Amino acid sequence: MFMLLLLIASLLKMADIPRFEDAVLTWPLVPHWATFPVALAVANLELAIALGWFLRLFPRTAFSAAAVGLVVSIAVFLTYIGSTEAPDCGCFGVLTAYYSRIDTAERVVLRNVGFLSLLLAGGILGYGRTTPPPPSRGHLSDSHRNDGFTILELLVTIALITVIISLLSPLLGEGRKTAQRAVSLSNLRQHTGVFSVYSNDHEGRFPYFVYRDAQAVVRCGGVAITIDHWFSYSRWNLALANGYYDGDCNNDSFYPPNYPRGLGENAVRAGISPYYYGCAFIARPAYWNPATRTGPSQWGSTRQAGVLFPAYKGLLFAYYPLFIEIRPGLERISRLRLPIGFVDGHAESVAFGRIRSGYERGDGRFGGGSHHFSDGPGGLHTLDGVQGRDIE
Repeated sequence: MFMLLLLIASLLKMADIPRFEDAVLTWPLVPHWATFPVALAVANLELAIALGWFLRLFPRTAFSAAAVGLVVSIAVFLTYIGSTEAPDCGCFGVLTAYYSRIDTAERVVLRNVGFLSLLLAGGILGYGRTTPPPPSRGHLSDSHRNDGFTILELLVTIALITVIISLLSPLLGEGRKTAQRAVSLSNLRQHTGVFSVYSNDHEGRFPYFVYRDAQAVVRCGGVAITIDHWFSYSRWNLALANGYYDGDCNNDSFYPPNYPRGLGENAVRAGISPYYYGCAFIARPAYWNPATRTGPSQWGSTRQAGVLFPAYKGLLFAYYPLFIEIRPGLERISRLRLPIGFVDGHAESVAFGRIRSGYERGDGRFGGGSHHFSDGPGGLHTLDGVQGRDIE
């Protein structure tokens, strides 16, 4: 089966070398000047291997060459996935291209592992069919020597597949997480820029669109949505969509690239963004100090000028999918990194060990939809509010 697929693929490549050359452009380690000779060489080599197999000219050599080619391809793409770092320029187009390359590399690895499995299955079946009968007159025929596969060859192939699979899972997972984190950081930079524009449009104030003692009503996409005071942290996107996101209530930038589609659809209808807006921005600094907190009279808007440490004060926090990752055991939390967009406009992934503890009573128990009754999620309830800092 694999050799048939290889024969068809090689013929299609030979029929349209320029198109195959475009695909070779995306391969790691191949310089642009070498794309045409590499494309021509690969197409001819695949055709030679397939013909050598089907014409029984050198079946064992063809089998070995195909296996080695697949193993080398898998190893190269796995190395690329595991070693390539996301660009840090913050350019959305560059990040999207990087994410696309990682996704393509993962698909190539998975496809070639499947092909290697097909090749192994064919080799095992071929071994069973072509094992010769007991030798007569002291030797085997040439056809038996050429067609059969030694058990050692098959065992080596099985071992190679086992090693590749053991390497595959962590590298693919880490590569995808790195790419997704890069896109989230780009989204956070975009949103912190929007918040800065909003502040300039509103006398230097951060977004504040709720009331202390009543639900606010926000219209987005023709739908009226009620928001309690403390739910601003996850519904800021609905309040800003009309004025700053061209009225797009379902803007892709409101959600991380790995946000589950089903959950995402439900969350969009509920107005929830997993990029959390710090609660410290919707109450004055005195509210976030145990010695000066009095109650809802201290709830209200805050000013950009009141931020004393803009490079260390988080504005938006990308907590999804970290909530899922820490479920198996809270002891893992110190090893995780949280993407944060800061007041000064930059974004970075911060180790949890660097995040300072906030006000231990969270939102408090004064109503207004409060539901964070302790310092969690980290960074949202900064001690001294906008005048404090979230990271060391």
